[in-house]
Amino acid sequence: MDSPDVSSMDVIEFFSAEFGTELPDKNKLQEVLNRITKYEEELEHEVNPQNADPAHVNSFIKNAENAVDRVRDLSEKCEQLRISAESELVNMQPIREHFSSKVKELKEAEALYGYFQWILKVEMENEVMEESLKSNQANQILETYSKFKDYWEQVRTSGCKNLVTYVTKTMIYWHDVLREKFGSEFQKILGNLYWPVSSTNLTVLPSQSSDALMKFNQLFLSLCKIALPDTYIKTQDIKEDAEVSTLLLPLQLMLQPLQKRFVFHFMGKKPTNRLDKPEWYMTQILTWIADHTPFLEKTVEPLLEKEKLSRFSARVQMMRGLVHLAITRFKADLPKLLDDDKLLSHTIDEILLFSQELLNQGYPPSYPNLMQILSSEPCFTRWRLLEHQSALEKMDKFLSLETAWKSRYQEESDIDDMHVPESAELFITLLLTMTERYCNATDKDCQVSFLELQLELLDDFRLRLHQLSQCQMQETIPFNYCGIMNAIHYITSVLEEWNNLPFFLHLYSYKKRKSLCDSLLKDNEKHLAAIKKKETKSSMNAEDLESSVFDEIIAYFQHMQNDMLQTMCDRVMLDIKAKSRPFRKEKWFCMPVIEDKKLMELSLSAYPMLEVINNSLHSLQELLAKPLFTKMWQQIAMELNIYIFEEVILQNSFSEGGAAQLHFDMTRNLFPIFGMYTTKPENYFKLIKDSCILLNLSSAPAMLLKETLKHQEGFNSKNSALGELGVHSLSPSQALIILSQRNHTKL
Repeated sequence: MDSPDVSSMDVIEFFSAEFGTELPDKNKLQEVLNRITKYEEELEHEVNPQNADPAHVNSFIKNAENAVDRVRDLSEKCEQLRISAESELVNMQPIREHFSSKVKELKEAEALYGYFQWILKVEMENEVMEESLKSNQANQILETYSKFKDYWEQVRTSGCKNLVTYVTKTMIYWHDVLREKFGSEFQKILGNLYWPVSSTNLTVLPSQSSDALMKFNQLFLSLCKIALPDTYIKTQDIKEDAEVSTLLLPLQLMLQPLQKRFVFHFMGKKPTNRLDKPEWYMTQILTWIADHTPFLEKTVEPLLEKEKLSRFSARVQMMRGLVHLAITRFKADLPKLLDDDKLLSHTIDEILLFSQELLNQGYPPSYPNLMQILSSEPCFTRWRLLEHQSALEKMDKFLSLETAWKSRYQEESDIDDMHVPESAELFITLLLTMTERYCNATDKDCQVSFLELQLELLDDFRLRLHQLSQCQMQETIPFNYCGIMNAIHYITSVLEEWNNLPFFLHLYSYKKRKSLCDSLLKDNEKHLAAIKKKETKSSMNAEDLESSVFDEIIAYFQHMQNDMLQTMCDRVMLDIKAKSRPFRKEKWFCMPVIEDKKLMELSLSAYPMLEVINNSLHSLQELLAKPLFTKMWQQIAMELNIYIFEEVILQNSFSEGGAAQLHFDMTRNLFPIFGMYTTKPENYFKLIKDSCILLNLSSAPAMLLKETLKHQEGFNSKNSALGELGVHSLSPSQALIILSQRNHTKL
């Protein structure tokens, strides 16, 4: 566009030409300003100092000055116009807001129009429903009611509360009407099918007609179709009948007669309603489940599968409804039961049996059950306390039995290598029973609490065994003392097996994770720093791999067992040492040589010692568990080997006859006693065996060996002359000492 000729145009005329009579907007003003600015730049270009025409320059300067004045006037007018435009915009704001509110009203009117359309459609369906009911057209009724449910699903998120309320009320109204209509017919047909079943008519139940079964199927499916939408049910605050409302509608109706019977017999004034007989109502529920299972599996389950409702198990659904009755009854009894330990204990026993039977019959553990109430407060604390008190009382009883330390199979010891005392077996049975009782608890923390109780009982039993063991050492080999050792060994063996059971592994893992979380909450900074260094995770993994729930208590029992084994061994060795004095003081240095080895006999001085050894081992074998006896005879052999070596061989000098007699007494008499328990007893008496070899060497080999050992002292005997002789337990220095005990060879 060409630049405006400002010199020949009045300012007012210029703006009138540009804007007319309308109020200009900001964009238009900016465009005019840009044009004026451009024109100003063109003028400056024309006023060029290098222009050689003075007249032209003067004329141009004059025009420029006039133009500058006009531009200044135009700028002032533009500013005035801008201010005026902004003022007009402020004045227009109420008008804009007014139009916005009108638009909103228009939209609401449109929604209201839609609302009345919905109402009209629903009213039309109401008329259809009424006509269908009059003509008893079941299919038409169900089809129309299905539309009501579709209406509700479509409008529930529309945001129009009035519409949602209206459609909801209509849907519920027709649901109640149809439930009454189909429900009454359904109850009649159930009566024709002899529902509910009772144990008295099971044997005389007549055959069910095919017409009745067909009618039952039709009504069952019709009731399924008129059920309220799941979305609606979830929005309701259902409390009293929450469990029943989760069942399929026809199953709810099938449950009603049983509910009435239950309330009549077990929650009314009938003699069957007794606080001390919870097994009555629990047994009745189990009986009803058993009685009605054939009909549910034969008739209802195939129907559900055919209609693609197999996600519902009719039998399990019915079980859930019946269990809800037991829960209602138990909740009503609970305040009174908490005031009576005896009644509460009996009820808990029955609940545990009832819950286990339900699980055996396929009742899902996640479904509501009585165990959930037992696992919650205030019932759980009392349950645990009762278990603890009962266990302590039973432990006292076990340990005070006359047969506490006798094996139940002592007459058939060949099949009872463990020699399990009766008290220990009863105690393990107590723990096992407790595990079976609490393993069905629905809360992991409750299970952990009972596990900790079992650990407490184990430690308490261990302390009692320790106290009893201190009073049982009047005899050399006391019967009860061996029984206590057997008890410890048996309990330890059982706990080692339990350590690998999945139940205890999972429970211990949960306990460790929970403990870790608790410690993190108590000391955030420390553990967060450990996590950053990846220390917590690695230590946790290592601990999980290396430890199990019973490791600590097993270690305590094993420590006590080892102490008792050592004590018993010390008592036996004390008796052996007392009887060995004549053998130790034997005149080994001057015994004559017996040429015919077949004529050699046991030293008379060895009889008392060997008799004690033989009798002690025989008694221990009869009294101790086989693994314990193995440890015992091996410990005795080890200590006897060192004792004879130090107190007989090193403390005496031997003639040729004395060395031969010692060899005969050891290899032909002592070793065979232990040969009853191992094929190579000499391996447990290596010091004695090797000493006898050296003492019975001929003079020449003995002299040569001594000279050799003087130069090999300090070397491994297996690589020396000792090794060639079969002497492996003696060092060269010890061998030299043994050789020096020979007085029949001039070395």
